[in-house]
Formats: sequence, structure tokens, C-alpha cells
Amino acid sequence: MRPKNFAVAAATALLMLMSPVGAHHSSGGYIMTEYTYLEGKITEVHWVNPHVWLYMEVTDDNGETAVWVLEATGIINLLNYGVTEDSVAPGMNVSVRCHRLRDGANGCLLGFLTPEGGEELEWG
Repeated sequence: MRPKNFAVAAATALLMLMSPVGAHHSSGGYIMTEYTYLEGKITEVHWVNPHVWLYMEVTDDNGETAVWVLEATGIINLLNYGVTEDSVAPGMNVSVRCHRLRDGANGCLLGFLTPEGGEELEWG
């Protein structure tokens, strides 16, 4: 194979391998043009990569409760924002600003979280 052809083939292969990485970070499933505001009690925290997950019990105006799933950014980003594993725990009451799932399910891409009596921190 000629050096020029090899370089083109290598560059093409590299681009093909990189494509799935970029696709992983799509936020296309969320309504990114507006925030949804929720208040409730944290029921579960999953401090894992590539994204931290929170589960929150929310009571609506009719007194009905539902569990919402909140997707946060990765651990390294959260640590850079000042969020630690101890920042939130099951049983805590919090308020959040998040981008709701487009399909209307009880899920959000978490933007900001404020613990009861605490200060708002970025989570997304």
C-alpha cells in the first residue's frame, strides 16, 4: 500500500472508531430548551460512571407520588462542580431544575440540585 493511501485508510478507520464516543453524549431525548422544576425526596443514588443517577419521589398537586429518574453528568465533572458523593443521600428533600424527557416519561437530564436548606449546585 502506498504511504498516501495508508494515511487515508488510517484516518478513516480512526474517525469510524471515534464516532460512537460522540454519539454516547447525545441529549436528543431531552427537551433542552426549557427546565422542569421538581421537589421531592431522594430515594436512590447511583454514584457510577459514565453518569450519576438519582431517583426522586415527587408528589403532584393531586397527592399522587411518582418516582422520577434523574441523569447527571459523570463523577469527574461533578467533583469539578463541587458535588461529592456526600452531597445528596436517600431521604434528603431536594429541589431540581432539569430537562424533561421528550416522551413525557418521568425522567430528566439533571441541571441543578438544591438540598433543603442548602445552596444550589450544578449537576449537569
